[in-house]
Amino acid sequence: MIEYLGYIATSLDGKIAKTDGELDWLLNPKFNLDDEDFGYKTFFDSIDCLVMGKNTFLKVLEFPEYPYGEKIVWILSKSKITIPTNLQSYVKQHTCSISELDEILKKDGKTKRVYVDGGRVISSYAKLGFLKKITITTIPVLIGKGISLWDLNVEETIHLNCEASQLYTNGFLKQTYSFSNNLSN
Repeated sequence: MIEYLGYIATSLDGKIAKTDGELDWLLNPKFNLDDEDFGYKTFFDSIDCLVMGKNTFLKVLEFPEYPYGEKIVWILSKSKITIPTNLQSYVKQHTCSISELDEILKKDGKTKRVYVDGGRVISSYAKLGFLKKITITTIPVLIGKGISLWDLNVEETIHLNCEASQLYTNGFLKQTYSFSNNLSN
């Protein structure tokens, strides 16, 4: 069984980016805690690959340094994107559905834990019952207009269980939730 796991930061008003996709609100120097990555490295080291949408991947390409090393990144997008030559061994684009990608990953037999990233992709995995857990770090800022983490439009309520909560001295609140309606439950 594959575990699909979200790990993301949001503003206090539930936004993952400004309307234009900008993440500058995350970079306030007052949020910096020396030698503190808020659990990200431990999480990242525990996953086998990543799944994200086109917009998230294109934003990652704007970072000063590509953050995923040699981990395989699956990009779910119906529109063609240009993958930089130096990443073509690690980045794969698919137009398939989440269920079809799940079958591909199960067939390879190596994938156990998948990092699901980006608002639309996280919402889609949650809506379809694939997302097992999500860690959300709430940043103490209000963005107002922006891109919301959750875009579910579901008929059924999705129940979550809070498994862990940690408050940092800079005001960050990290919470991990498991999904009650996950396909693996």
